Amino acid sequence: MQSGGKYAVRGKYAVRGKHARLGGPGHKCRKKEENRAMNEENRDNRIRNSEKRPGNSMENQGNSTENRDKNKKIGTGASYCDMIGMAHHVSKKRPHMSVSDRAAQFAPFAALTGYEDEIRETARLTESRILLDETQKEEISRTLLRLLEHQGNMPEVTITYFRPDARKQGGDYRTVSGRLKKIERDQQYVLLQDGTEIPFADLLYVEEKKRP
Repeated sequence: MQSGGKYAVRGKYAVRGKHARLGGPGHKCRKKEENRAMNEENRDNRIRNSEKRPGNSMENQGNSTENRDKNKKIGTGASYCDMIGMAHHVSKKRPHMSVSDRAAQFAPFAALTGYEDEIRETARLTESRILLDETQKEEISRTLLRLLEHQGNMPEVTITYFRPDARKQGGDYRTVSGRLKKIERDQQYVLLQDGTEIPFADLLYVEEKKRP
């Protein structure tokens, strides 16, 4: 490094004496200049190497121009242009998910567990118990006494009775047919062969099927 007067000369760069120290502004300017020259040299080397391959530079230039034209036409989907014509992937290891299962992934979360069940239960209708008059009660009693005389033969009967609802007030009426197994007078119920047990208080209609 040469120095003279107010300037210090380092290589081909001249800076003022107070900035001539290592790491000063003059040193930073020189490093930038050297880096720029090195980058230009590397770029020139890449260009020369590509020109050594016949047709390669022109081919790359043509592909680059073609891709730019495609990107301009496609717009925002330019990055996916190579995927548009591809077939849909089907896994060979995992079974295909059904449409209903796929839709279930986007179903809303039920925050109130059991709320829908409560709504359905409230909307479910029940019947009220029919109050029998004395004439209807006497008719049922006569039928039961007649069946009691030959219950050992297991006569076939048809019974309509009230079944109370286990969850709310009211219930429903059911009609069953089967063979009579037992009439329990003390405990006040009728037992069919299939195990159906019907209290006397729930009976609405009792009929014995006539034998042919």
